[in-house]
Amino acid sequence: MNKIQTLPNQLISQIAAGEVIDKPSAVVKELLENSIDAGAKDITIHLEGGGSRLIKVEDNGHGIPKSEIILALKRHATSKICRFEDLEKVRSFGFRGEALASIASISHSKITSRTKESTTATIMHTVGCEEQKLLAGSRGIGTTVEISHLYFNTPVRRKFLKSDQRELAHCEDVIRKIALPHPEIRLHVFHGTTPRFLLEHNSHEERIRIITGDFFWKRAHRIEHCLNNCKIWGYVSSPDQKKVSKDNQFFYVNNRFIRDRGIQHSISSAYKDIHHPQQSYEFVIFLEVPPQEVDVNVHPQKLEVRFKNPQNIYKLVYHAVKEVLHTTPTPPNVTTLTKNNSQLPPEQEFLQEQQESLVATKKETNEHDYTPPPSENYKIQSSKNHLIPTNCSSVSDNEINKIKCATNKAAPTMDNNNKVTSNANKIKNNNSIEPPMLGEAIAQLHGCFILSQNTYGLVIVDMHAAHERIIYEKLKEQISKQKIVIQNLLLPTTLRLSTLQTQTFQEHHDKLRSVGIHANMIAENILSVNAIPNLLTTNMVEELVLKILEEICDFEESHAFEEQINKILSTIACHQAVRANRNLSLAEMNQILRDMEKTTRGGYCNHGRPTWHQYPMEELNNLFLRGK
Repeated sequence: MNKIQTLPNQLISQIAAGEVIDKPSAVVKELLENSIDAGAKDITIHLEGGGSRLIKVEDNGHGIPKSEIILALKRHATSKICRFEDLEKVRSFGFRGEALASIASISHSKITSRTKESTTATIMHTVGCEEQKLLAGSRGIGTTVEISHLYFNTPVRRKFLKSDQRELAHCEDVIRKIALPHPEIRLHVFHGTTPRFLLEHNSHEERIRIITGDFFWKRAHRIEHCLNNCKIWGYVSSPDQKKVSKDNQFFYVNNRFIRDRGIQHSISSAYKDIHHPQQSYEFVIFLEVPPQEVDVNVHPQKLEVRFKNPQNIYKLVYHAVKEVLHTTPTPPNVTTLTKNNSQLPPEQEFLQEQQESLVATKKETNEHDYTPPPSENYKIQSSKNHLIPTNCSSVSDNEINKIKCATNKAAPTMDNNNKVTSNANKIKNNNSIEPPMLGEAIAQLHGCFILSQNTYGLVIVDMHAAHERIIYEKLKEQISKQKIVIQNLLLPTTLRLSTLQTQTFQEHHDKLRSVGIHANMIAENILSVNAIPNLLTTNMVEELVLKILEEICDFEESHAFEEQINKILSTIACHQAVRANRNLSLAEMNQILRDMEKTTRGGYCNHGRPTWHQYPMEELNNLFLRGK
């Protein structure tokens, strides 16, 4: 049997390097963060071979005194903290004192540094931390770190390196993530002699635009929210944005890029109702919290953190994103037939301003507060079979009937079509009122689309998708105004839980009760559900309860109940909305248009599909070469 023995420092450093320095980009990350911690405002990075041959980082920070430069390569030597209390409120990127020691142990390194108190610079050469030579040199105030021959003494690690281009891509990804929250820093990056990044001193907004690109920036919605001593702000992509990249998902805690499943879940939940489930989304979000409220010392590369009150943080993120997405009625992108579509057309900006104005005044007037009648109230004027959308959720008739009873009606309707009054007549008689955003209906296309003419050209509306959203929002509004009605189960539903699920229930049973689910433990790991909301059916209980417990266990909160109710409401709206191949009168079509203008999230159906598109006259003229 081998004896227990103390490992040599060289081997300890190499083991630590294996945890932290898994690729050249990890070296770039550590060196760049050190420069920022040193107060640098001007940083230049030179890479060769994707970083495997050379990584050189130059900055104009405070520099390292000659008396401390050798300590910089010692394990657990740092200027960031000196006692345990400092660790609880650390704001610097580095604090463990391991990065430089780990990097130096597997490379050839050269550090050149000068402080403002010194007239000369100090140069230190090392080879795997074994040789240390101090020389005098010259440079401005700041530090230059050169790392070459990476993994020269760990050949197994070198075998895992990818191509130079792949490693370069990893390095650039790290640089983007670190540079984004620091617009005050000028950052130049070169690969060989080729410039890769040339970031000057910017505003926050300009830095975000440069890093994420114009496509995201011109369609992004700003979020800003405060809760107690926490603040969140940033930008999220528009639900109709089709060109998305998961590379443009940035979340920062006190300017530190992190990954967190709970944060991701909160953002994903906020996008539901208005975003197609198969589409991704983009965001740049900054969370500012007191340092003592977050533990950054839980991951080797500090990519994960632990919040003191994660539930509050997740709620803050969820409500901040949901609030802006569900109150900013961004119309779908204007279809463009031109090659250069980087600029948002001015007519779309006008449309957005118009709709925001209408939504803002929605609560002030109910003059036109009506919804088109459900599909069964329309006269069938076509002999064709009615097309039923295939994306309607599968919900039982029993569940639908319960919702209908709870709301007294499936959707608001009108007694007859004679009560329909087109807003166009009122607008024509009152020049002080802006023309309607979606214009006036002129025709119906193949029983599926409404063609409308507005000030800027042609509007095409998917009548089923639009009517579906109108009914859905009205149903949600009615449900939200009612208290949850509880039904006692004649035969309680029993569920077998895991030990973790049982513990979660015992700690959070009040959250189940708050949504109308009454349950208690009747034996070890056996849960009995005795009462459920009247809107649900017994066959939904087990799946819903387990999902709620799972989400609470993972994220300390759950939106499963709300999502289940919304799923039922969405199905009702889908079934009640006007179907394809139903011929509508102009008055009925205009009625749908006016309601769309007043409906929150009216630009998207319940499944995240756009409900309308604007075709400006300029594009139509170009299509037919008019004026050419």
